[in-house]
Amino acid sequence: STLDRGRRAFERRAHRETRVSYFRFPVFTHRIVMFASGATRATRAASRTYATAASGLNKKTLIEAVASETGESKALVGRVLTATLDAVSASVQKGDKVALSGFGTFSRKNRAARAGRNPQTGAALKIPAANYPSFSASSVFKALVKGK
Repeated sequence: STLDRGRRAFERRAHRETRVSYFRFPVFTHRIVMFASGATRATRAASRTYATAASGLNKKTLIEAVASETGESKALVGRVLTATLDAVSASVQKGDKVALSGFGTFSRKNRAARAGRNPQTGAALKIPAANYPSFSASSVFKALVKGK
């Protein structure tokens, strides 16, 4: 039946992910136990969250950290963070500088047009001018990262 096919597909996927996790990514070996015990989708999603949280801070873990620090809901913090990032992006896109005291300054810089070469053929080509985002950390943030 369709239910049996879906269950078999899930078991094949779980087995394949378990092998890959064990042999290529030994950090994630905790997933083996979950798949062997017939983990649910929620448990698999939790393992993905744990894996990304172990490798650094992403948007989701930042939202969780701010929500737990402030006591606000994750939904509200997510909306505020998204609005903040949108405002910073829009300002930098227009060419304005965005300075966050104690953190750093976001700005847009220009790269002039230049001549280049195709590495395969050696033919000369023109590389057009481009705008790119830039971030300059404040002295307070640099000192914090250095541990001073």
